[in-house]
Amino acid sequence: MDRAEIAELLIKIKRRYPSYQVPENAEQLRGLLDDLLGDLKDVPFERAEKNLHRHVQSGNRFAPTIAELVQPLEPEVSEQERYYTSMRQAGQEYLEKVSEMEQTASPPPEEVRRIMRLPAAERWEALKKYADRKRHERDTART
Repeated sequence: MDRAEIAELLIKIKRRYPSYQVPENAEQLRGLLDDLLGDLKDVPFERAEKNLHRHVQSGNRFAPTIAELVQPLEPEVSEQERYYTSMRQAGQEYLEKVSEMEQTASPPPEEVRRIMRLPAAERWEALKKYADRKRHERDTART
């Protein structure tokens, strides 16, 4: 970036952040431009401008720092693409958990299999009795 581009960037920052302090004294302004030129000479103006735009869009109330202006540009990802990426990731995690559960699962006890073969009317009562008995066994084992 050259001095003219840095001056243009300062103007853009001042327009968006009125409280941003830009020296009114010509000598102090030249000093600021020289300092910024040392920090920004290897940074393309387009990058700094896009970073300023992103900073403004983020809702930040304060002017960007030099570090925020010089950071490398990351490709902009749309809200929709972020959504689909997160859904793909969540789906993949779910499938991994299902796979893990399939590998570590054990079959139900024979008594539960027998209960499940009963007619529907009898099944509910048999399951309740089984659950009560197991709960009682668990509670007595604790004490």
